[in-house]
Amino acid sequence: VSDFKFPSMQVLEEGSKDVEQLASLVSPVFCSFSADSPSQRRFGLQGVPAPEDVGNRPVLLVGNHQLFGSDLGPLVREFLVDRGVLARGLAYPGAMRTREGRGPPQFQRFGAVPVSPRNIFKLLQRGEMVLLFPGGIREALHGPGEDYQLFWPSKTDFVRVAARFDAVVVPFGGVGADDSAQVLANFGELRKRAEDVVPFMARSQKRSGGLMPVSESLEGGLGFPIIAPRPIPATQTNPGFGDRFYFSFGKPVDLKDVNPKDRDACAKAYSEIRGAVE
Repeated sequence: VSDFKFPSMQVLEEGSKDVEQLASLVSPVFCSFSADSPSQRRFGLQGVPAPEDVGNRPVLLVGNHQLFGSDLGPLVREFLVDRGVLARGLAYPGAMRTREGRGPPQFQRFGAVPVSPRNIFKLLQRGEMVLLFPGGIREALHGPGEDYQLFWPSKTDFVRVAARFDAVVVPFGGVGADDSAQVLANFGELRKRAEDVVPFMARSQKRSGGLMPVSESLEGGLGFPIIAPRPIPATQTNPGFGDRFYFSFGKPVDLKDVNPKDRDACAKAYSEIRGAVE
């Protein structure tokens, strides 16, 4: 967390190649809250405050995670281009593993750290802009019929730690990935069905996801979606392959006056943030 340095221009250019290819395919559209017209959104990210806009307090971006995490690159890229700020992601630890003979993972080069209570605490303490998907990899690897559903934890831990540092939380929702592909099945669900039929296939003991409560949904096991691209290209009225990604950032929720020890106040803020994402 503390040793991270803003990436050099060379790293930015190398890291943006894959994102640019994806962006050219999905043409992401970003809009944000407008104080002049609260019921509407304006194009761009000017309605999302940066830490320096709120007295160098931390800004926590909280939203849903799309299929295979394909939303992460366009989000980080747009904040760099539009606002000149790096949104530091809290990533699934498996995505942060360094392979032998290679440098650090791409996520790490752009400021991401493994999701953990310690890391979210330290990032917020430093007054950073932080990107959090409470549903985590469970949403990114969802099953059939679960398009854009939230799998958030029941606990309000991220609100409580954000309130401790007077953070401003910006809820956002993203769509597009599930309109380009169909989830036909989930390997985890198929395995469970096989275990019911063939008992010896069952694991001897269920294992926890080992993460903070933002990923408590992993305690039931992690599956992998089996997908097929939609055969028909997207149109203005029907979903299809290559459908555009849309990101909408809502009204910021200021936690300055929320006492982190007040469970009712934290639960109310949590409900407000989740409702805004939904």
